[in-house]
Amino acid sequence: MLRIWGKIWMRGRIRESLTVKDEHTDWTLRERIEELEEQLVREFDLPHPIWLPKNESEMQTYGATQFTQDNFVEHFPYQSFEMEIIERDEDEEKANA
Repeated sequence: MLRIWGKIWMRGRIRESLTVKDEHTDWTLRERIEELEEQLVREFDLPHPIWLPKNESEMQTYGATQFTQDNFVEHFPYQSFEMEIIERDEDEEKANA
């Protein structure tokens, strides 16, 4: 299972937050993250962010990334949108070690 915590920040405070999970163990980690991102932006009613090299690197290194207005083509009325991996499959963690 992969669980991601999505947060919308406004004026230094969490305005909304939601945890989503994915059970597709046969998918790649990237595909699973994209599926969970889709769920989060749909629930938060956000446009899709553009993944910049910074976001890819942060997600790979820290298991979390932050999207700001620079990541959106459309107007983004919040301070930021964050995604953080809070639970990962044990088999996947061993494979990445």
